[in-house]
Amino acid sequence: MRRWSYAAMAVLLATNLLPILSAHAQDTAPVKASQLVKSVVLINTFACESQPVPGQAILIPFQDQQCDSAAWKGSGSVIDTQGHILTNDHVIRPDRHGSGVDPNKLGWYLVYQTLDAKELPVALFYARAISSDPNLDLAILEPAWGLDGQPLPAGSTDNTLPVLPLAQSGGSVDVGDTLRLLGYPREHPQVTVSTVNVVGFESDSHVPELGTTAWTRTDVAAAGPGNSGGPAVNEAGYQVGVVSAGSRNDLDCQDYNKDGKVDPVSECVTATGGSEYVRPVPEAYDLLLQQAQTTPEPQPTPTTEAPPEPPEETPTATEEAPQPPEEPTETPTQAVEPTATPTTPPDTGAGTAIIIGTLVSADTGDPIPRAQVVVLQPGVSVKDWRRGNVGNEAIYSFTVTDARGNFQLPDPVQRNVGYGIWLQAKGYEELFKDDKILATDDDPAIVDLGTIQMPVQV
Repeated sequence: MRRWSYAAMAVLLATNLLPILSAHAQDTAPVKASQLVKSVVLINTFACESQPVPGQAILIPFQDQQCDSAAWKGSGSVIDTQGHILTNDHVIRPDRHGSGVDPNKLGWYLVYQTLDAKELPVALFYARAISSDPNLDLAILEPAWGLDGQPLPAGSTDNTLPVLPLAQSGGSVDVGDTLRLLGYPREHPQVTVSTVNVVGFESDSHVPELGTTAWTRTDVAAAGPGNSGGPAVNEAGYQVGVVSAGSRNDLDCQDYNKDGKVDPVSECVTATGGSEYVRPVPEAYDLLLQQAQTTPEPQPTPTTEAPPEPPEETPTATEEAPQPPEEPTETPTQAVEPTATPTTPPDTGAGTAIIIGTLVSADTGDPIPRAQVVVLQPGVSVKDWRRGNVGNEAIYSFTVTDARGNFQLPDPVQRNVGYGIWLQAKGYEELFKDDKILATDDDPAIVDLGTIQMPVQV
């Protein structure tokens, strides 16, 4: 099998960057599709005169360089907190799946995210491929360049895209199961969700390692080829497959507004097609990782900068407790940019859940971007941490909100376990609560804390 950049994949595996959770024996309420769409991305693949060089500024397709008018469209899912995207090989390498495109022109992948299923997706960045296998028909992309063509600084997209948890236990799908296929099929410019039933399984001579269940077959070809690379999700909210085996989905990129240039973000539209085949996850995904381990290459060790230490503030007393998390009793003296490395890795089985939520202004209802969400190790008091009685090693998980005030903890939390949680944003009163149980046995795999209102600082 042909493969790309195994070193990058080996680093992903070795550093546990992929939050793969078990989907086996889930006994929880179904997760709503609206909770999943932000983790499903649209990928537009372009064929241009030059190939992008990692770490260097790029020539914007259609604007700064000539590109083919016919390009390709697919879907993908965010699989870790660094923004890595799982998709199909035929989405990013149509030349290896029946297309006559020149492979020397490929390497351009414009990624979009849906923030609201009722709205058009928003262009985020250009990605680069770090691993791909034509037989498995799987590939992984990572954020690489901004829409302005400049390289993205290391860590600039960390924790900005919600993660869709992958199934960990193989064989979790059975005949008759109901799955949801999420993505951007056919001519649809907005994300769609198709509900299908599993009707059987098939072998694949190209991937004998997967045996007689190399393909999961569904009852209808409801998903168009633009759905290729998108996730198949079970009722518990876990990705159990990748929609595959679809024909390439052509994009028609033209100067529709007649301004003399093609805008790759808005002037590429799609045709039609269909596929009912799903590549099983984690079986196929694990195989990709195993292959990456067999041929490692030297890889520089990434460095991380220590968070800055802010000036200490004078404690003030407040004891009001609105909606949990509650307001703090005093202003802290710990660093406001803590490290997010937990002292012990969390359990990634069925006893955990992913936590999401939204922070808004209590006065205006506006979303609060760049707010900090800190969850401490079980048994650690927020007051002790903020007073400096314990260090940042007491942090279990840490993230910041996006432009719409949404957040997702990068580390799954244990069910029925109390954590200290602290929320802070510039211009707003801090909120905290000790021993907050974020997920119970009755909660789904993804727990939405809902909209949390933060009072404006007086």
